[in-house]
Amino acid sequence: MTTLCSDWITGDDVAACCAGVEVTGPVAFDDVAAAASELLFELSGRQFVGVCTTTDRPCSNTCGCPWQILSRGYVIWNPMGIEPWWGWWCDGNPCGCGALSRVMLSGGAISVSEVKIDGDVVDPDTYRLDERLWLTRTRPSADDDPNMWPACQALDLPDDQPGTFSVTYTYGEEVPAAGIAAAAELACQLYKACAGVECQLPAGTTRVARTGVVIERPAFLSWGWQKGGRTIPKGWNTGMPTVDLFLNAYNPGGLQREPVFWAPGRPRFAEHVGP
Repeated sequence: MTTLCSDWITGDDVAACCAGVEVTGPVAFDDVAAAASELLFELSGRQFVGVCTTTDRPCSNTCGCPWQILSRGYVIWNPMGIEPWWGWWCDGNPCGCGALSRVMLSGGAISVSEVKIDGDVVDPDTYRLDERLWLTRTRPSADDDPNMWPACQALDLPDDQPGTFSVTYTYGEEVPAAGIAAAAELACQLYKACAGVECQLPAGTTRVARTGVVIERPAFLSWGWQKGGRTIPKGWNTGMPTVDLFLNAYNPGGLQREPVFWAPGRPRFAEHVGP
C-alpha cells in the first residue's frame, strides 16, 4: 500500500499562512502540518508521496545466482547469469549494440546522490539514472573497457568496507505547488480549530490526540466532497478556495487511490527483465 513518505509542508509554511492569527494552545505548527499533509495525500488519491532518501544494498540471493533482490522488495531476473562478482547485472536493449550493466532502483528514483563500491565513492561520471528506474554503468568513450556493477556483496558488513556495494538516492513524487498551498491553508484552519478559534472546519472533523492532531476522514469526506448529478459533477466544496482548487484539479472524482493494472498472468512482486 502506498504511504506518505514525507510531509508536504513544514511548520514554517503554516506559520507564514497563518500570519496575523494570534492564537495560543497545545498544538504546534509542525503537528498540523503533518496532519494536513496526511489528509490531502489521502484525499488526492495518494498521488504525491513526497520525496525521501534511502540507501539500497543491491545483491543476488547467492553469488552467481541470477536474481537481484533490493531492500525494498523488488526482484528482477538476469537471463545471462554470468560472473559471480563483476559484470553480473547485464541485460539487452533493443536500441543498443550490446548488454548494459545496470541495477533496478525502487520507488521511482529522482536522483542518485552517492554510489559506493568497496567503501569508495564511485565517480558520478561513470553512471547515469535512466527512466527514474535504472542505475546504468557508463564509460567515457568506446575505446574504454565497459564498467560493470558488482554481482554480490557482503551484507553483514557496513558499506564502508571492502566487498560491499550501496546506492543512496532520493525517490518518491514531488508535491505540486498547488498541493503545498492547499496543505498550508488546511493546516492553518486545523491550527485555529484545535486552539478553539473560529475556523472553516465543521465540528467533528478534527480532534487532538496526545500531542498530535487526528482528522476524522469520513467526516471530512461527507462534508468536503459532494456527489453531483448525471451531467454536472459537484466535486470538492470545502469552503477553502485553495484546497478546493487543488482537489478538483487532481482528484475531481474523489478516488481513494490511483488506478492500478493487474492481470492474472503478470507477476505481482517481480519484474522479468530480458529479451
